[in-house]
This record gives sequence, C-alpha cells and structure tokens, in this order.
Amino acid sequence: MATYMITFDERTADGKHIMEFLQKNKKIIDVKPSKLSDSKKSMSKLDLAIEELEQGKTIKCKNFDDYLKKVK
Repeated sequence: MATYMITFDERTADGKHIMEFLQKNKKIIDVKPSKLSDSKKSMSKLDLAIEELEQGKTIKCKNFDDYLKKVK
C-alpha cells in the first residue's frame, strides 16, 4: 500500500467533501490527522496566529457571550 500526504482545509466546502469521502472509504483508506507540517513546526504560536490573521481566519466579537455564540 502506498502512503500519500495530502494537505487541505477541512473547514471549506470542498475540504468537507474530501473528508466525507475519506471517512466513507475506511476499508481502503486509513485517515490519520497529522501534526503541523514541517514548515509550521518551526513557527511559534504567535507566528501561526499572525498567519491566520492575514488569511482572514478570525472572528470579531462584541463580548465573551458573543464569542461563545460564534464558536459553537
């Protein structure tokens, strides 16, 4: 059996379809989430947070209750 490493954003619509496909085919596919890629391993948590900010992967909240509503 060959081993492939595929990187995709499972939060997008296409990424969700890929995950559904992989999970439905567990007899032939072994899905294991990996740790951060090698390039991201060397990044600090602050660097990762800044990268997410630049990519627009953030939310704005008025208060803590608003935050709790948005992250559910």
